[in-house]
Amino acid sequence: MWFTGLYEVLSGNPQPLFLSGTRFALLSLLLAPVLFLLLSALIYKKSLKPIPEISGRSSLHKMHLMTLLASSIGLAFLILAYLRSNQIDLKQIHGGLLAIPLLCILILLLGIKNMINIPLALPANWIFRLTENPKTSHYVSGLKKGIVLLIVVPILGLCFVFFLILWGWGPALLHTFFTFGISLVLLEILLWNFKKIPFTCSYLPGKAKIHIFVSLYFLAFLAYATLLSSLAKRLLNSPTYLLAYFSLVFLALYIMRTAQIRGSFRYPTLQFEEKPASMVSLFARSE
Repeated sequence: MWFTGLYEVLSGNPQPLFLSGTRFALLSLLLAPVLFLLLSALIYKKSLKPIPEISGRSSLHKMHLMTLLASSIGLAFLILAYLRSNQIDLKQIHGGLLAIPLLCILILLLGIKNMINIPLALPANWIFRLTENPKTSHYVSGLKKGIVLLIVVPILGLCFVFFLILWGWGPALLHTFFTFGISLVLLEILLWNFKKIPFTCSYLPGKAKIHIFVSLYFLAFLAYATLLSSLAKRLLNSPTYLLAYFSLVFLALYIMRTAQIRGSFRYPTLQFEEKPASMVSLFARSE
């Protein structure tokens, strides 16, 4: 009955009886691939025999990923609690709600970028060195596709269902595509000049110097959430500007990817050993 209602609504017959089942049909369509991926991952995991040498390292990566997911979910609940405490109607489009998927995607992408730099089984990277392909752009392209399919799409799917319940399919779909465009641009920026195979390069912690630039990072985080949520709200109120927005996103992606592909031909080797900062740069920073 749900899918019959969805079919009738799409065919131009929006009767109340059919509209009531449309949301459940859309929810079922979105949950089906998510459950399929989860069950496939569980079955695949059980079909593999545990390897003692890498079990400790893989648990570190799992803990890192769980921390990212918990941080994203916790931040989303904090925003919702703040909005409810101020008696803000969640049925109305508010900047705080618009910022939830933007912040979750940012936290996850930053954490994934750091996690793939941590080696899983460092002595085994000689396999990749022997089979290295001169076209290094293929490795980074595969990494980006994996992050989009396994991280970005599921998170945005859940956010779409949440906004669908609150606002209906129109604003929910538009904001999901808006956040998807931002996610692709963020991914290109974070993996700019990335010349590694995930989990195979040696790792030197502390290169980000978070303890030094924590104030700058916090201000950038606030600016990112404020500006993009305001832009999203303006685009939802004026859908005519969406074409210009998506045109700018596609143009930015084309320029960045073209530049990275050309760079891969100039430097066709992958990086398997993390290089520490030179002594000259260290002395310059200390002065």
